[in-house]
Amino acid sequence: MKVVCIKEFKSTNLMYELTYGKIYDTIPITGVLSNYIKNVYKITCDRGFIEFYNKDSFVTLEEWRERQLDKILI
Repeated sequence: MKVVCIKEFKSTNLMYELTYGKIYDTIPITGVLSNYIKNVYKITCDRGFIEFYNKDSFVTLEEWRERQLDKILI
């Protein structure tokens, strides 16, 4: 699934950067973790590391497009 980052991320020790407004492909969470982890996306960050990020930091591509259209119309 494609999602768009709606939060500014800065690299600090263990947190890796994501870019506001950039489209990311989510990576399926499989195995035992899939039963317990529900509120995160597994994503390859801008530095190439695979990390878990809270779903609240993203919107679907469709929602992002809708938000952009709303900005133009206002």
